[in-house]
Amino acid sequence: MKIFKRLALTIAILIVILIIGVFIFLKFFLTPENIKPLLTKQMEQLTGYELTINGDLSWKIFPNLTVTTNDLSLTSPNEDQVQITEFNFCLKLLPLLRKQIELTHINIDDVSYKTSQGETIKLDKFSINAKHFVLDQTFPLAFSGIMTNGESSPIDFSATTQATISQDE
Repeated sequence: MKIFKRLALTIAILIVILIIGVFIFLKFFLTPENIKPLLTKQMEQLTGYELTINGDLSWKIFPNLTVTTNDLSLTSPNEDQVQITEFNFCLKLLPLLRKQIELTHINIDDVSYKTSQGETIKLDKFSINAKHFVLDQTFPLAFSGIMTNGESSPIDFSATTQATISQDE
């Protein structure tokens, strides 16, 4: 019985040391400033769009992975540009271990779209809210905001729908 208690205590201590080690690694080596170049490179390789993150990038790991950034822009190959004031999302951790993406929410606030011809459409107080997003499953999606393009009166809008996003294999 003493051997079992000693073995259980040793395993518990090793688990605690491993958890502390992971947090030290994340805190000092996997910083948001180190991640920005990786994100921009991956975005360009996957989509052809250039991602620029001018603002802060931060995350929280527990209880879910929450990533927040502000002042970012996406530029398409034909020079159309989308600027976003604030972007955040929250991923559940356990599905990641099964190679699944399960988001509890996505928020995108205040968007400006500038075409390659110079026309700008601004979405003030714009918010996209997707809750309980799981690939290949239907989830609720809500949009709201005020759209202006400088030439006409602002348009106040909101919509709620159901959406499904599939992963190509």
